[in-house]
Amino acid sequence: MTALTEAMLSGLPDSVSQLLANAPINEKKLLELRLTWDDLPPGNARVAGTLRVFVLTWDPLEVEASRPSAFAAVNEDPSEVVLYIPLWSLASLSAGRTVASVLGDLAGRLIIAAWMNDMAGESGSSDLLGSIDTGDEPDGPFGVPAKITAVDGGWEPIGLGAITDIVKHAYGLVDLDRSPVKLGPVAAKRPGCPACAGEQFGFIAGLAEAQEQMCAPHQKEALTVQRKRLVRAEVSNPDSWAAIVDASTRLSQPHLPGGVLSQLAEIEPLLNNRSGAQSRARWPGRRGCPGCRCPDQRRSFQRGVLRR
Repeated sequence: MTALTEAMLSGLPDSVSQLLANAPINEKKLLELRLTWDDLPPGNARVAGTLRVFVLTWDPLEVEASRPSAFAAVNEDPSEVVLYIPLWSLASLSAGRTVASVLGDLAGRLIIAAWMNDMAGESGSSDLLGSIDTGDEPDGPFGVPAKITAVDGGWEPIGLGAITDIVKHAYGLVDLDRSPVKLGPVAAKRPGCPACAGEQFGFIAGLAEAQEQMCAPHQKEALTVQRKRLVRAEVSNPDSWAAIVDASTRLSQPHLPGGVLSQLAEIEPLLNNRSGAQSRARWPGRRGCPGCRCPDQRRSFQRGVLRR
């Protein structure tokens, strides 16, 4: 993996430089950065106001070959345009340039593409990073450098939001309802039951973790809600859902830093003189059963996190 050098980090605030230079590459973390520009055209400024940028130490689809350098997603609730870039890709793209210019370039391209798609009524369009050519402009497509700061000041665990966005970039949208869950009233309230007390629960992890404290009727209702939402998500896009389940299952497992697994996936067919389809089955943890409902995978996924 190409290392971030002092020259690449030049122009960034010291706090951001330190966070990137000391990234926890052996953990599955992300760092949110805020990019802003002065005096953007109104349409671009509106989209830029919803921009979120994340640097990753792990790619949820690392088991697949030929992964892109960055991923993008447009979400409606909340309204946001999101850019994800793995740390090793950021270092590679910054060779001969700076991190600030690479981030400004990619984020600017994404903003313009999202604005153009919105104008054309195609806000759900897929490859937003491939639709705009900015050439070699040193300050990106807006002609001025972005101001870059860290949000919340640190690396955070990767969670379901980021996994879903990155899978959506590759396989398309999954209809996963993540709205808070409030369970209905029961005939006899039980002290200590959070649902009887009127609490709402985040989906998926919050609802799953609260079930042990629930009364029997609320446990049954919680399982029903959970099952309906997960089945609906799977039916909406089986391949995309299988990738989300697989990545969420691997969250708690060790990983090879620097996108190495994806690189190995590219050369494995050559080393084994087999077709890609035959060789893929040899990699542990590779998604081989779209729509898999194995109990272990379901339990791991339900524990897995609603952090971005």
